[in-house]
Amino acid sequence: MRFSQWSNALKPKVSGTKNIAELLGPSLDFLILLSSLSGVLGNPSQANYAAGNTYQDAMARHLSARGLPCVAIDLSVVTSVGVVANTQDTGMKDRLLKDGFRPLSESEVLGLVDYAIRNPRRSPHTSQIATGISRAGLVEHDLRFSILQGESTSSPVGRAGSRSGPGNVSLHEEIFRAGCLDEAANAVQDALVAKISSMFVIPESDIDPGRPLSHYGVDSLVAVELRNWLVPNARVEISIFDLIGSSSLSGLASNVVKRARPVFQEA
Repeated sequence: MRFSQWSNALKPKVSGTKNIAELLGPSLDFLILLSSLSGVLGNPSQANYAAGNTYQDAMARHLSARGLPCVAIDLSVVTSVGVVANTQDTGMKDRLLKDGFRPLSESEVLGLVDYAIRNPRRSPHTSQIATGISRAGLVEHDLRFSILQGESTSSPVGRAGSRSGPGNVSLHEEIFRAGCLDEAANAVQDALVAKISSMFVIPESDIDPGRPLSHYGVDSLVAVELRNWLVPNARVEISIFDLIGSSSLSGLASNVVKRARPVFQEA
């Protein structure tokens, strides 16, 4: 690209973010930077745009390290509004999904922004929130992320959601091999317990499936990560609000199974 093309895309994010941080930073109640996953994953022909988003991610970490209220939200594909939703290029969304981007709904984006506004002071490590990443697409997109593919076999229920055993049977396969609702729900429940144990460094023995996810610290932001893990591994569509609104871990497990295997709805 020409230097002018590079600058035209980069300057608004860099100059705009820098000016707000320098002129208003100490007096701000919150600063929410709408960044993009392209700053993490990259995107063909958009190095300028990706660089601008990487700058915003770095600024969020920098300001958070100084104790200032700043959060960068790395957005994925948004299904109903924005560039992808409005483009005439019908193949754009398919290409992005193949490259590791998992779609978000408008309500999920607004929920993230709302939560970030209400909780703007964060550690540098948690000030950058990456949303809507598909593990399978990510590994296929860039082999530098292939280590993530191996995480599924590193524990009884790996971070990718696959369970150890003969042939490393996936959670989706366990649901469909189960002979009844309870058997399938127990498999999902075990996976959820292991995932929460890994996310919050809580012994699995201390997690009570009868309690709601909120009891263990699952909020709107954590629910995004949990959903992005659960949806591809159980191959079921479930919203962030379904996760947060579940009365218990065991109730969530049953809900997941019934959505994955409608035949169990009759149980």
